[in-house]
Amino acid sequence: APPNFSLTIPPDNLRAQKSLLLENCGLTDFAVRELQAAGAETGGNWSVAQIAKLLSDSGKYNAAIETLKRATPRYYAYSPADLPRQIWEGLFPRPYWDPLKRHAGANQLDPFLVASLIRQESEFNPGAVSPANAVGLMQLLPSVGKKLAREARVRGFNSGMLLDPEINIELGTRYLRHLLEKYDGKLEYALAAYNAGSERVDAWRNHSYRDIHEFVESIPFTETREYVQAIVRNQEMYTQLYRTP
Repeated sequence: APPNFSLTIPPDNLRAQKSLLLENCGLTDFAVRELQAAGAETGGNWSVAQIAKLLSDSGKYNAAIETLKRATPRYYAYSPADLPRQIWEGLFPRPYWDPLKRHAGANQLDPFLVASLIRQESEFNPGAVSPANAVGLMQLLPSVGKKLAREARVRGFNSGMLLDPEINIELGTRYLRHLLEKYDGKLEYALAAYNAGSERVDAWRNHSYRDIHEFVESIPFTETREYVQAIVRNQEMYTQLYRTP
């Protein structure tokens, strides 16, 4: 059964009141600690919802997502009615939505696809740097970023600019568009190449597959296989949550 989230703060909880004061002073980490202690003392899921909201409000979307994932490890098995909308929006947030929509549109991409890829790559942490030195929201390698920046006529490019959400999204959406064009619009090939590189995907495609689903199931890298499946699933969730009727 899905967890039962209460979105109401207990009115007389001193730790909850203290956390609000700390949040107002910009002391997010201390506010989170007070809420964690309050939750441990009182039980129930009200503190988890408040912690995630506090983290999201302070721009720590990745920490908010991780907090809610721990509280609802089987969230993909639930229907939208099983959890409050606030929890779903915390799990699938839309930060940087204006530049994301703009650059997705400029590259003929579904903005929900771009949001899904960012959620998988960095969980919306613009300062993310991977062990392989991929940088920012869309986890671009500096060498790839440099090439894309030349195409996009970004002046004076250096790898530190990939930490800027606007530039990262501009170049990352351009890169995803290139991959989709290379693979004739086949999303699963493009996503696999985004994760594992085009050379590997080209080698994998040398085998004969009945359909694209069999290709995905046959990807030999577990990380890449799960990456493609997760982004396709994320895109469905984003569309379900935010599309206008």
